[in-house]
Amino acid sequence: MSGIRTSLVVVAALIVGSACNAAAAERQQARHVRHHAGFASLDYGRTPRVFDGTWNLTASTAAGSCGSYGFRVNVVNGRVVSPGISGVSGRVTPAGNVSVTVRQANGVVSGAGRLSARSGAGRWTGRSASGRCAGYWQAQRGI
Repeated sequence: MSGIRTSLVVVAALIVGSACNAAAAERQQARHVRHHAGFASLDYGRTPRVFDGTWNLTASTAAGSCGSYGFRVNVVNGRVVSPGISGVSGRVTPAGNVSVTVRQANGVVSGAGRLSARSGAGRWTGRSASGRCAGYWQAQRGI
């Protein structure tokens, strides 16, 4: 039992370490100094991102009894936000990789996938007091 617990701690440490290294690399990239014609400027990543805007999502259940849902989210500077749903946090990378978590009193839903210029798709899992669910999501760029 002690060996399993130690293995889990090592795996968790590796995951956290990888996430911290990725965040540090992103911060370093934001501080990168560009030299052009004798002038230096800092690039803080304030240029608009390709995936920023409104996205219409549909989520359908493949396992469990969670049903199907449709909702709208916004991507602002690569961050996923939803004016109508509390507890939403997530991000979209410049390559279009998406990760989102919704935490509410009755449970947690996590999703991951990929966006292209006008659409996207991925998988989600959820858990609450009533059980676990899993399924797929699709997204279309909104107007």
